[in-house]
Amino acid sequence: MDHSNKMGSSLADLTDDLLVEILSRLPVKSVCRSKCVSRYWRGLISHRAHRKKLPQTLSGFFSRHISQGDGPRFDTILFNPLTR
Repeated sequence: MDHSNKMGSSLADLTDDLLVEILSRLPVKSVCRSKCVSRYWRGLISHRAHRKKLPQTLSGFFSRHISQGDGPRFDTILFNPLTR
């Protein structure tokens, strides 16, 4: 029995929604690696509608600002998104 042929047909039977559901349960690093499986998977993971369901990395950085002066001291943490 040829296991590779059986495996290929079972993967082809997965719907896009089911595949995205499985990928959504993986850590971000694994999802990024999954883009290398095939062009189809890369398109599936990169699709706008599916990206909302998948884990995301932050696209920016946090900065901390401490107020200076005679009044009460305020400590503020800001998220600065990166723009493309």
